[in-house]
Amino acid sequence: MPAVALQAADYVRRFQGVVDSDPRRYLATLLLPLLFVAAVVGIYRLSGPLKRRFTSELVEIARTLVIMGVALADAVLFIVIWGQENTAVKELNTFVDRLVPTAQAALSLYIGFIALLGTYTLTRVTKRVVRYWSTSGRISPHQRELAHHFVQLSLFAVALVFIFGLFGIDPSNFLLGAGVLGAVVGLAGRRTLRNVLSGLVILFGRPFEAGDWIAVDDQEGIVTDISVFNTQIRTFNEEHLLVPNDRITDTEVISRKADDAGVRDRRGHAEPGRRPGVVRRLVGRAPVAVLDRPADHPAEAQRTERGHRRREGRL
Repeated sequence: MPAVALQAADYVRRFQGVVDSDPRRYLATLLLPLLFVAAVVGIYRLSGPLKRRFTSELVEIARTLVIMGVALADAVLFIVIWGQENTAVKELNTFVDRLVPTAQAALSLYIGFIALLGTYTLTRVTKRVVRYWSTSGRISPHQRELAHHFVQLSLFAVALVFIFGLFGIDPSNFLLGAGVLGAVVGLAGRRTLRNVLSGLVILFGRPFEAGDWIAVDDQEGIVTDISVFNTQIRTFNEEHLLVPNDRITDTEVISRKADDAGVRDRRGHAEPGRRPGVVRRLVGRAPVAVLDRPADHPAEAQRTERGHRRREGRL
């Protein structure tokens, strides 16, 4: 046995000789958390001056590692106080033995890794297919993202069920827990769930798209973005509104397509001569001011007339 180990064992025996009775052991056990709290307070106070010399991130990393070391030393002292070194070593060896897989477990891990790798490769292929459909105009960009994530989750779910079967785990237990968790989450976030469902209806039903003009209640403008949770509208006052999707599906919506409303520009700008009806009415009501500068400035008018005559003479 190395000299360091022999010296450490000697220190352990001396310490156990000091706490050789139950009252002393109880007293030492009560002192352990107090010593830990005092050490943590001292570490936090020492980190203040260190931050002036080193970066804050480096000091926080070192502080965390030191606190973990103090907690580990506290646990070792607790084991030594109650003389449970042999039990702790035995449990540690059992834990290490469990970490080392058997031949069958190693084979299952390898097959599971190959299954996950193959699933990831397949999701890359499906992503390219969905992107091709999007570029051909069959689906919108938001529908592309939803379709990609739906296919990705479905493929990984099948792969996980296959891996559970390799290790002899019944997937129905996880499905039952997932069902209970889904019910709890649904009750806690009913409004969010309504927005998500309404967003799916809008994305796949496509009552309007980005660039269309819509009116929801007393708010109107050009749709600039449609997400699962809300729809972004840019008004003619250059204000951006986020309207929840459940509000859009629950109320009457007036929609004009980009070709009809004259908002063919993808950025949502109305083209000249093809404005929506609201813009045309506003432009029609605007007063027209005519400035006749030559009439206000006779000298300038004469110079302008002479210039016109010179150009006509050259022609």
